Amino acid sequence: MAKRNGSTQGRSRDRTQRNGEGSNRPWAEFRSGMLKTTVWENETNSGGTFFTTQMVRIYQDQNEDWQETHGLGRDDLLRAANLLRRTFDAIEVEEQARREASRG
Repeated sequence: MAKRNGSTQGRSRDRTQRNGEGSNRPWAEFRSGMLKTTVWENETNSGGTFFTTQMVRIYQDQNEDWQETHGLGRDDLLRAANLLRRTFDAIEVEEQARREASRG
């Protein structure tokens, strides 16, 4: 199930979560299966903003403790590409909305 800004959309096991401005938490997290992208909003010295993204694969080790790795297997690649596309699209929509809002 996908979750955005408190609303729920059905049919997908992918999850999306967005956090409000002014927090030190990620701007957004997107999940697909055991893959997760985290998007951080950063401020420039001139007062502008930009986004950075990190992708991890979540797994359980032999002690059944949850771990994260940046390594992906062959079977993760297509899911990773789709997840990165969703992440890119969300950032693009946000940046476009901010450009339009600053125009007027």
